[in-house]
Amino acid sequence: SYARQQYSTKMLQRIVTDVESDPQLSNNPVFSQYAPSPGQAKIPLFNQWRDSIDATWEVDLWGRVRRQYEAAAAETQATNEARRGMLISRQSEVARDYMELRNTQEQLRIVMENRDVAKSMLDLNQQRYSKGLASNLEVEQARAQYENTLAQIPQLGQQLTVQVNALSLLMGEPPRALSDELLTASAIPPVPPRVPVGVPSELARRRPDIRRAEANLH
Repeated sequence: SYARQQYSTKMLQRIVTDVESDPQLSNNPVFSQYAPSPGQAKIPLFNQWRDSIDATWEVDLWGRVRRQYEAAAAETQATNEARRGMLISRQSEVARDYMELRNTQEQLRIVMENRDVAKSMLDLNQQRYSKGLASNLEVEQARAQYENTLAQIPQLGQQLTVQVNALSLLMGEPPRALSDELLTASAIPPVPPRVPVGVPSELARRRPDIRRAEANLH
């Protein structure tokens, strides 16, 4: 993802800056071959290797390297907090959509129970009407109640399909990939009555957006 690429880039910049504060080593080997000139005594041909290793480093008199290191560290932290914020936001969205899915399934269960009750009332009123114990108005009212309840079922079914597809995409899966798992009705997960969050000021300092803003102040 983009946030992960940004984090990797900032980490690399921090490593490069850290390296600049350490001594820089260089190796400069030299190979020479000596042979006598025609007028000199017969001196055998010989080779000579010379190897030199130099160590250099920049004296950080004005703190430039240190400030570069601190800036790179701050940018890395800011990028990491941005990535953390995106992860928390995604987890929150998954949890919210999952709760909405289970709530829709519970609504569908209740509507289907109401459908059965409405159908029983319609049958009962039709029987009473055939025996002269109920009016045609009562039959039509029972029929309207049954049809209204029946019409809610496909709407809730379509809503479930949309919610399953949304959760699949949030989890990095193609649409309907989680249908077999999520379309099986399950109870709505219980929520604790109170979530301990600690002191409000400490809670604010743990927020990724605030921690990112603090890192960007460097």
